[in-house]
Formats: sequence, C-alpha cells, structure tokens
Amino acid sequence: MGWLSRLLGLEPETAPPAGKSYTISIVGESKKNQDGSSRQAIIKRCHDGQRVLLVAEPDNPYDAAAIFVCTERCEGLGYISRDHNEWIGKKIAKGQLLDSRIYAVIGGDKGRRSVGVLLSLTFA
Repeated sequence: MGWLSRLLGLEPETAPPAGKSYTISIVGESKKNQDGSSRQAIIKRCHDGQRVLLVAEPDNPYDAAAIFVCTERCEGLGYISRDHNEWIGKKIAKGQLLDSRIYAVIGGDKGRRSVGVLLSLTFA
C-alpha cells in the first residue's frame, strides 16, 4: 500500500498472506510488449497493492529462466531480473509463491519521467 493510501486509511485489495516477503524491482519496463502495447502506459494505470502474475517463459530465446510480470488482465509490465529469476522460478515450481503484487509504482516525475515497478513477493 502506498503512502497516500496509508495516510487516507484506504485498505489494499486484500491483505497479503503471512510468509517471507521480498521487495524487488523489475526490468524491461521501457520496452513494448509483443502486441505493441506500451509497458509504460500500462504501469501508469497500475496502483500499489495490485496483484500481478509471474509467468515462466522457458522458451524465451534470451533466458530460459525468464519470468514475465503481468497484470491479472495479462498486460505486460516487464521481467524479473536475471539476478533473481532462477531462485524465484524454483520457488514457483515448488508451489511456494503465496502472493505477488505491486509494492510501489516509482518514477514518473521531473527527476525520472519513466515509471518502474517494485514488487512484493511472498513465499511460504
């Protein structure tokens, strides 16, 4: 939940489940999706606490451990970085991913016009 939501006392969609949580950034947010849609435009419509899906891409020609991040409506946001995708992929394969959501949308101001995403991932 973002600082404004906390200030106003608004609740997230649902509280994340108990478990070990990690906050990580994603990569590739400035690229376009295969359908030509702008990831930047999609991210600008997202909000803190919004659930996201992590989709393994074993046939990805650049990285067999690639994990695509998208909204629940399958709108692409970017990828888990190579620094994290192998261990996260193993946890997903074991069914240990309990929750994945946007922790914060960052940027979009004079200092940084492009927007990015921090994820909150909760594992058993």
